[in-house]
Amino acid sequence: MNWKIKNFYLIMTVETIAEQMFVSLTYLLLIYLGYSMTEIGLLLATFTATTMVAEIPSGILVDSIGEKRVMSLSFLLRAIGLFFMAGTRNIVVLILTAVLTGLAVSLSSGTLQSWIVNEIKEANAPYDIAQVFSNLKIIGPFFGLLSGFVGAQFLGKDNPAIPFYVASAILIGLLVYVQLVPNVFKPRPRQNHWGQIKQVYRETVVNLIEALKDSRILLYFIMFSIPAVLDLGPSNQWQVILGDAVQEYIVGYYIIGIGLATILSNLFLSKVLLKKKMDMVALIDRVLLLDVVTLLVISFYLPVFPYLFLFHVFLVGINGTLIITYIHEKLIKQDHLRTSLVSSFYSLQALASSLLLTVNGYLSDLIGISKTWLAFTLISILVFLALRGLTARKEESQA
Repeated sequence: MNWKIKNFYLIMTVETIAEQMFVSLTYLLLIYLGYSMTEIGLLLATFTATTMVAEIPSGILVDSIGEKRVMSLSFLLRAIGLFFMAGTRNIVVLILTAVLTGLAVSLSSGTLQSWIVNEIKEANAPYDIAQVFSNLKIIGPFFGLLSGFVGAQFLGKDNPAIPFYVASAILIGLLVYVQLVPNVFKPRPRQNHWGQIKQVYRETVVNLIEALKDSRILLYFIMFSIPAVLDLGPSNQWQVILGDAVQEYIVGYYIIGIGLATILSNLFLSKVLLKKKMDMVALIDRVLLLDVVTLLVISFYLPVFPYLFLFHVFLVGINGTLIITYIHEKLIKQDHLRTSLVSSFYSLQALASSLLLTVNGYLSDLIGISKTWLAFTLISILVFLALRGLTARKEESQA
């Protein structure tokens, strides 16, 4: 069992290294290759939509062909996608790479985590599962930050395609390792589960419709998607604005700042905010309004971007945790619907993102990135305030 846990840490960490090597340079690469921001938005929308659709049957596919084949297929698809994304100047090929990488991400999402939990439980091994994941959360982010720094600041400084080729090579290396390493994954006979996959899709659609029939839940789900909409432009386009604001290339150093801001947001939430026992929705309101003010200042006065964007990342980290906590603790009343409702929320969020990413790209070409952020921010806060009023009235009527 110790051998399997070591391999779990190794594969997950190396995969994180490969991903962080290129992920912060996607927008810069595509601009470097000559794509418009509308085309980049279309790529990001395709990737998001593919990930959302392919996420549903990924667990069944593991049962059909086994973890070893699923992970190998994920590494292969992502390596191919990244390789061609780094060099293609054809929009059709670019969209195909988005589909390949979206499929790859869905295949690997949660696969190894579920595998190691099952292995520990089946072997009745004396390992604390929480401790196993805690160790991974220490190891993975550390090497991920280091990889992101090296990839962005050194390998990709003059040619942002290079980290994509390096990441592709790392993934091929992982593919070879997974195929050759002995006594890790149990061999499984191939099984046909396509009928089951169709059934899961049907059940997912039915559960989503049932969840959204409750007007209270629907209102909260839409309202809680607003912070993600606010972050659509900033999370994807910050590298471009950073270069304009500081007039030098510091993307690698800034990645470290973003990582630290995310860590600090979780610490501040757990050590300070949650101890105040405030109403959670009121806290979400305040954090969101503070984020809106931050983005408005950034949109109007570019020189403050390097400092205030890290504060935006800090606020996004806090609200993300608050929202999912509220959904689990307050919105979901029946445990047997928990998985379906949370899945429905993420599906709704991904659907909104995939639709709006193309709009974001088009507006960025038309009026510029900072003005697009301003437009998204103003519209988002107006929609949020309207929904907040509706939810408040709904709560009063049910009190």
